[in-house]
Amino acid sequence: MYKVRVADIMTCSEADWQRGYGGAISQKHLDFVLCERRSTRVVLAVELDDRSHEAEHRKRRDWFLNNALRAAGVPLLRIRARSQYSSVIIRRLVFAAISGGCATEPDRCSTSHDDTP
Repeated sequence: MYKVRVADIMTCSEADWQRGYGGAISQKHLDFVLCERRSTRVVLAVELDDRSHEAEHRKRRDWFLNNALRAAGVPLLRIRARSQYSSVIIRRLVFAAISGGCATEPDRCSTSHDDTP
């Protein structure tokens, strides 16, 4: 699936809704979500990061999304946006992310799940 609303794959407790997390979840989208064919269980979320992700408000959004998906147990793969992609590299990144390896492109491994906004 592509352009999936985060609230369609996860939710939060009533207390967290009261803290504002539910509203934040319902307003965010993921570029792609990979699901298990038979059960439709989410196995990977994919974000394509263009230059807009360098802006401070996008860094805060990405920080929130990284941590929300981690708390929900959904692996996240961040890929730098490009005009074209290598299917071989994408396949390697997807399988590495699903199997618990690096969840970003190699030059971004240290920043995918940064704990600071």
